[in-house]
Amino acid sequence: MGVSGKQSRKRGRAAPDRASAVPAGPAGAAGSARALGSAGANGAVGHRRSVAPDELAELAARLADAPAAVCTAIDASAERVAGRYGAAAETWPEASPIEAGPAACVLRSNRSVVVDDTSEDLRWGCCPVSVSEGIRALLGVPLRDDDERIVGAVYVVDAAPRHWEEAQVEAVDRLAILAGNARPIRHDPAEPYPDVPHLFLSALLETLDVGVAACDADGRLLLYNRALRELRDLPASWSPTDGLEASLVTNPLLGLDGQPLPLTGVPLVRALNGEVVEQTDVIMTAPGRRLRIGSANAKPIYSGDGRCLGAVTAFHDITDRRRAERFADCELQVARALAEAHSVAHAAPTVLKAVARSLQWPHAELWLLDATSEHLEPVAQWSAPALDLRVELPSVTGPEGIVGSVWASGQPLWVPDLLTSPYVGSGEAAARTRECARQGLRTVLAVPLLDEGVVQGVLACFADTIEGGEELLTTLLGTIAHQIGQYMARRRADELALELARTKDQFLALVSHEMRTPLTAISTYTELILTDPEQECSAQHRLLLERVDRNTRSLRAIVNDLLDLAALESGRFTVSCDHVDLVAVVHDSVGAAAGAARAAGVEVLTDVPDRAGLWADVVRLRQVLDNLLSNAVKYSPHGGEVRIRVRTEDDTVRLAVSDTGIGIPEAERPRLFHRFYRASTARNHGIPGTGLGLTIVRAIVEAHGGTIAIADVPGPGTTFEVRLPASERPAATPD
Repeated sequence: MGVSGKQSRKRGRAAPDRASAVPAGPAGAAGSARALGSAGANGAVGHRRSVAPDELAELAARLADAPAAVCTAIDASAERVAGRYGAAAETWPEASPIEAGPAACVLRSNRSVVVDDTSEDLRWGCCPVSVSEGIRALLGVPLRDDDERIVGAVYVVDAAPRHWEEAQVEAVDRLAILAGNARPIRHDPAEPYPDVPHLFLSALLETLDVGVAACDADGRLLLYNRALRELRDLPASWSPTDGLEASLVTNPLLGLDGQPLPLTGVPLVRALNGEVVEQTDVIMTAPGRRLRIGSANAKPIYSGDGRCLGAVTAFHDITDRRRAERFADCELQVARALAEAHSVAHAAPTVLKAVARSLQWPHAELWLLDATSEHLEPVAQWSAPALDLRVELPSVTGPEGIVGSVWASGQPLWVPDLLTSPYVGSGEAAARTRECARQGLRTVLAVPLLDEGVVQGVLACFADTIEGGEELLTTLLGTIAHQIGQYMARRRADELALELARTKDQFLALVSHEMRTPLTAISTYTELILTDPEQECSAQHRLLLERVDRNTRSLRAIVNDLLDLAALESGRFTVSCDHVDLVAVVHDSVGAAAGAARAAGVEVLTDVPDRAGLWADVVRLRQVLDNLLSNAVKYSPHGGEVRIRVRTEDDTVRLAVSDTGIGIPEAERPRLFHRFYRASTARNHGIPGTGLGLTIVRAIVEAHGGTIAIADVPGPGTTFEVRLPASERPAATPD
């Protein structure tokens, strides 16, 4: 099995090994016994009793921000537990053969083994026996003796799959190296515990990316590593001898409510008083610098006889994590504000407030492109109460200033410090920038609002400290800008769709009206000629006139459908209900379709009761029946059959129109009621139609409070089933 250093893989990663490493084996068994075999007897890992196995396991877990860890000893035949920390480690077996456990992976790779998910990792799968069903992620680091032989391992574990960061792997690996190089602290247990930290611990702390501090039993700071000084923005020259209280004067720790923590509320002091502090968030301040959020863990340190020797605390910088969490909530607030607003300008104050508070920055502005002037106009701004920006926001007409630069480039702009930026020069935009700088605003981030690559606006946010994290903040604010840009695109599309619909309705109404008048005249005159006994015409002329009359009626039906469709989409579709007998309507419709059915060679059968009363618009109800019946006849072959059934069930009247025709493919049924849609079977058979009839039928049925669907019945053809309320009178639709 090949393992490459620090290269992430889909199923696992391996950390870098050390040169000249020699795996444990028969030759290394003696070293293993010397180094780790006595761990159970004296509570130490190796003959150098620098740190107990349980302590080593706990420190490794805390460095990797994991819930549990196990420290083991490896000899020629087996791997045995020397120390544990955390509940997840309790199920780890006391001893297991080398070939049946994770030691095989460590020895084979001769380096740290990183497994994000034990259920998917191929290397883990090569072990015949799983260590524990409750362990889903593992970071294994070898422990070596003076000859660089692997004599044990530290396994940091988690009950859930996780991604091990490279910094965590390196931290645990360094711990293992330093544990192997450490020398014992030799002192008489009767003497007071030394107040000088061990060289091993001091060296380890300075290499970590986790902020760590420690104090003795009297509260004097003994250790304060580089990472914590940087996290709290303390100078490199600051030393623990300056005291904890001295650091809190200039750089106080705040609670999440923004109030300074009293000395007794500081995690290290709480631990010294006997409290175990776990994952407590605190805000770290520094003059002129951005706020940092640290997750603090702290615990007291006791000797073997129960005396308190001091306390230790560790801080993980979770600023970016918390900021990302706030922005996830901010996205929801922005989405809600946009959903409830009729325009971006209307939602802008709420959006800016949510964004500024998520960033914890005191000022935000939103500019939108004015279609008339083609300038960027300020539509809203939000400021913290302490700000008093007295210069009004001017229109942006060109690429000058921060907003103008983003408008011209279409790219985000990060200004680390307004005071030293070129944007405080001259001009109207510079006056506003100088006013922002005078009010203490320093870092600026401005991002474009894009719609298909075109800048439609700019979102600008201002911090009152010199901020870092340009890449993360640009990504987070860009997400909000993308939300707003998508909303603007949807609004524009909706407006265009509404305008198109209005234009289409006007066109349909105009065309239908202009067609209706001449068609009515043609139909009337044709009917007069055909019915006037005084008009003499040949049989051929009469046949031609009948065709004119028939096609004119078809055109008038299409015009009426178009007018109904226009009324339906404009909200002017109406029904006027009265108590009617559906059976009588069925008989009238069947009678009207009898001629067409005979001509097509289709038999129309009815299965109806004596009466089926309901509240309905008799004209519209007849329109439903005529459409369904004419379709059934039209799509049935010669010799086919059309059947109409009416049933009354409780307060519902059911109308079913079935045919033995060409049918409708199941995949096309959901679109059948869409306007102008025609099934492929109808198109393939060359049967004429407009695709409007079923759209209007569904509108009429729904206006009556009913439903229409295609019934799933065996055999050829199609069955449309209409359900209408029988006893409840639907409210009349407005004219």
